[in-house]
Amino acid sequence: MIRDTDAKGLAMKFSLACGLAGSLLSTSVSAHSADDEFAPDFQALVTCRSVDVEEKRIEGRSGRQKLELIASERTEWFQHEVIPLSEIPIGSVLHVLSRRQKATASGTDAGSPSTEEMLIMVRAIVVGEFTPPRLTTEQKNQTLKWEHGPLKRPQAAQFTVGGTILQAGVTRKVLRLVPTKLSNVVKGKQAPLRKGAALRIEGQKVAHEVVDPEKGEPKKKASLKPLEVEVSRVEILAKGFPKEEYAIILGTAK
Repeated sequence: MIRDTDAKGLAMKFSLACGLAGSLLSTSVSAHSADDEFAPDFQALVTCRSVDVEEKRIEGRSGRQKLELIASERTEWFQHEVIPLSEIPIGSVLHVLSRRQKATASGTDAGSPSTEEMLIMVRAIVVGEFTPPRLTTEQKNQTLKWEHGPLKRPQAAQFTVGGTILQAGVTRKVLRLVPTKLSNVVKGKQAPLRKGAALRIEGQKVAHEVVDPEKGEPKKKASLKPLEVEVSRVEILAKGFPKEEYAIILGTAK
């Protein structure tokens, strides 16, 4: 498990605020079945150092650990985008971390109107191929829960998720995971995937046994060579998204 990160930019802000890399490996990866030979056994936040498009390799670093990320035709690529709730197409499935407030009937006393069931205390909203991380102890104590359902807009300033009113305004920021290809994210000087980009990766570690030439036994200490990872999923993180909310989505909040 990677305990620390010196990632620049976004990744560094996360580590300072949330202890990011230390809890990343708890994120669920249930999108892959247990018998899938490509099921990930490794997850990390990575700062990109260089990209070799032809070889489909990315050199990066997570904390003190150097990484060599090896992509293939099976690698899934996603780019994170930050958009307002009002721009999400109606019918899109949203994932919302919130508290469900039950409906109440009108009271016998004056001034006690009925209320509809609502999703309140909204902490994060995601749209796209996303598996919510496990709830933290604090989130459980606040009776928060990940809800999901299609987005509807019965009124101009009202949204519902799975038929339940969402307590969020039209300008509420949403993190969208957009499927893409390697060739689409390396074009131009301002390409999303370039040196310094913050990534979230899933994959399988490639084991290389390092033998002590004197003892003829495997070395106990890790090699200084980069850790090779065959990546099954690469997400390019967005800038300008609240770091506390990003930590919730990435599963690094404490």
